[in-house]
Amino acid sequence: MALGESPLCSVIREAEEASLCPESDYVSDNICPIGRVTFSHRSLAKWLLPGLYYMYDLALPADLSVRPDTNYEDGEVDHFELLSAQECLEKLAAREFKPSSGLAVVDFLCRHGAYATRNEEVRGAVLRGDLVLSIPC
Repeated sequence: MALGESPLCSVIREAEEASLCPESDYVSDNICPIGRVTFSHRSLAKWLLPGLYYMYDLALPADLSVRPDTNYEDGEVDHFELLSAQECLEKLAAREFKPSSGLAVVDFLCRHGAYATRNEEVRGAVLRGDLVLSIPC
């Protein structure tokens, strides 16, 4: 996020840069802020690094009239892939997501009822949009 830029402006800009989405108004017209995920992890030098993700949902039309295309020059997105909830859970278990991306996937699955946790504290934080997690090194 650039200095002075709002989280919403930042996510719209990043979505358009990373996805080469030709319908630039589609992102700004359809993005929905849903909360935040706070996390911490350690650098290779063992420094504690706090992080905060502002979370947004962006539904794509079922007819695929709007379809993201990877901007390889941007270098931030490897590829886009449509996954079922079960496939997401399997990829999480296999550690196929970067830790920070995995947090976003867990948040999404919990909010949409595709993943249930027995830990009411975690469930409540997800539903309130105030999830705080620690990423192990």
